[in-house]
Amino acid sequence: MFLDIFTSICLLLAGIAVFLLGIKLMSNGLDRGAGRSIKKMFVRVGDNRFANAGIGAGATATIQSSTAVTVMVVGFANAGVITLLQSTAMIMGANVGTTLTAFFAVVDNLPISPFFMMTGIVGISMFMFSKNHKVKIAGEIILGLSLIFVGMFLMGRAFPRYVPATYTNPNPTNHPFTIAFRDLFIALSANPVGPLLLVLIGAIFTAIIQSSTAATNMAVIMASAGVLPLEAGIFIILGANVGTTLTALLASIGTSTNAKRAAITHLMYNLFGIVIFLPLLWILRVQTADFLMVISTSLFSENPVAFAAAFFHLFYNLALFGLLIGFTRPFTAMITKMVPAKEGEELDAVRLHFIDDKAPQPILESNNFNTVIEPIKKEIHHMAGLSLENFMSALSTTFVPDLSKKNKIITVEQKINFINKGIGNYLIKLTKTPSEGSEKVNKKLLKLHNVISDVERIGDQAMTILDEATEMVEHNIKFSAAAIEELKDISSLVLDLFPIVLEIFETKDKSKLSEVSDYSKLISEKKRELGFNHISRLNEGLCSVENGIHFYAVIASIDTIKDHLTNIAYSIKSPAGAQLERLKRQAKENVKQRDARKKVYW
Repeated sequence: MFLDIFTSICLLLAGIAVFLLGIKLMSNGLDRGAGRSIKKMFVRVGDNRFANAGIGAGATATIQSSTAVTVMVVGFANAGVITLLQSTAMIMGANVGTTLTAFFAVVDNLPISPFFMMTGIVGISMFMFSKNHKVKIAGEIILGLSLIFVGMFLMGRAFPRYVPATYTNPNPTNHPFTIAFRDLFIALSANPVGPLLLVLIGAIFTAIIQSSTAATNMAVIMASAGVLPLEAGIFIILGANVGTTLTALLASIGTSTNAKRAAITHLMYNLFGIVIFLPLLWILRVQTADFLMVISTSLFSENPVAFAAAFFHLFYNLALFGLLIGFTRPFTAMITKMVPAKEGEELDAVRLHFIDDKAPQPILESNNFNTVIEPIKKEIHHMAGLSLENFMSALSTTFVPDLSKKNKIITVEQKINFINKGIGNYLIKLTKTPSEGSEKVNKKLLKLHNVISDVERIGDQAMTILDEATEMVEHNIKFSAAAIEELKDISSLVLDLFPIVLEIFETKDKSKLSEVSDYSKLISEKKRELGFNHISRLNEGLCSVENGIHFYAVIASIDTIKDHLTNIAYSIKSPAGAQLERLKRQAKENVKQRDARKKVYW
């Protein structure tokens, strides 16, 4: 008997460990594959509560971790990328998105479960032997999914199915581990304060393992095995929703007031769910369990208890969302009073610093054009400063390589995207405003559209460089000292060009355009020179082909930044002037490269 219990405990702990590892691998893989797209979604909407809730639910359903999404929301709130109102709706949506994972435990009882476990060999093969980055990510996701089902299989084996007494079998033999847990949960259910104790058990267990997904799936598995009565399981699931908030609270330590408010929002939202539904479920727990069994039995004759537990998780979170989504503003106001701002702390979320898009729309005419667009130009300067900051931060990550700045770089990129969208929308409003000489005015506005597009793309190149650094870290690739010095040399030319371009944009001094052309030519020649230098190092065995791929990708991004800066400078001539200048330079560059290839073979 002792050996049976010990074996069950080992299987349970091993199952939890493998399940959590699977969730981690699949979440990491999905985040690496779709993380940038998900993070960009966070700043694409305003204060529309349903749009923000949809982003929270979609992000959670994609990376299969409400904890990861909530921590991400706390991080964005800390950086000021999203407002507390936005983060509240996103957290509400994340709670709904996480309900999908409860159905994994249901699938574990179906005949296709062994197939999912078997796919692990495919995933590990892709992850270990493929050199393609995307294939490795796909392998990590498949391996994670496989381990989730292996973990659930082990947890399921820890609780052999309970066999009730029947007329033909009045004294069935049941596993002692199953009987012990079943008797415990039945006793707790019968206790006057049993439901509250079950909620605490669910909360504490979830807080310890920091995964509501694992806790909920374990509850579904135990219900399926007959170990956990459904009327007790619903309270365990309620507790799991509260326990998962600990991770976000820990993530908010040492952060801004807005980040702390976002974490408290997550806690209070789930506590509100307990306050609203616990008394009702306490009184009507038997009727609720019967109702869930009727629904699940009518839909799935096989293992209806598991489906009933999973459906409760879904229905509860949908009901809580439906009740509170209409009260996001008062809910946010309450959290703001609960967590007051520190003295002197700036709590503004990412915003337009110089454009007041809520002020009455000015009538744009030729005689007041400069006055109206002055705040736009200041906003573009601010956006350009962020792009330059991100470029230098991203470039520095390739020197070590080191990803300690990764989150900050991503956050700044979100700010750039937000400002780009804000300026663009404001320019569109100005274009639609009736004015005298509108054709001439609209041409000037078109120049500004092109400029903000170029500034935003400089920020995109910083993200491209960060991607290169990420791959370098993953594959333990480092640049040689000579390569790092060359990157510093070519980047210093871009740094010198940056203030010249901004001055031209501000003063419209065409006499300085020749200086921009000289720098542009110098950077292009430097890029070509560095390419030849790398080939020389490659031939001498001083670096590898893999190093060269990343090195050339970085200098290509630097050269692209130079092109965007040139576009900004030449925008003072005409909307197409920058593009034409770029085409002329590219044509000349192509001629030089063709001549070079006649003598040197790459």
